[in-house]
Amino acid sequence: MKKKAIITSGVILFALGILYVYQTTQATPFLIKEGTYPMTVQFISDTPGYVTIISRNDSLFLEGSSISYDSTGYIQMKGHIEENVPDSFQFVGTINMFAFQDCCGLINKTGTWTFRRMENRTFFRLKERDSLCSCKICCIYLDIRLK
Repeated sequence: MKKKAIITSGVILFALGILYVYQTTQATPFLIKEGTYPMTVQFISDTPGYVTIISRNDSLFLEGSSISYDSTGYIQMKGHIEENVPDSFQFVGTINMFAFQDCCGLINKTGTWTFRRMENRTFFRLKERDSLCSCKICCIYLDIRLK
């Protein structure tokens, strides 16, 4: 009887340990809000630029830019945020970018893009990156980092 109680206690402790690990490794949802956030772009930003999100008339507006250290590449974003839910938001506005002459060159697009945070990552990543640059050579990773 004592051996059965020890085994049962061990199984319960093991199950509680697994539950604890599961709960502590789950992502904490993050809702984008007012503030200034670092922004990085693969192939452009050696150091991060910044986006600023402000609230005006119950809407969130986003504006930001980043430029490469040698001034050969840049990105500018300006617009507003729609469908702001935990770990995802839609940016509606304009993205102006110069990536590389051999890559996409000059890009000036207006549209709607989704930024999504996956798992425990510390950034929101542009989901439809192929809509900015259709080149197979360069793949634009546009990230807005959490504070």
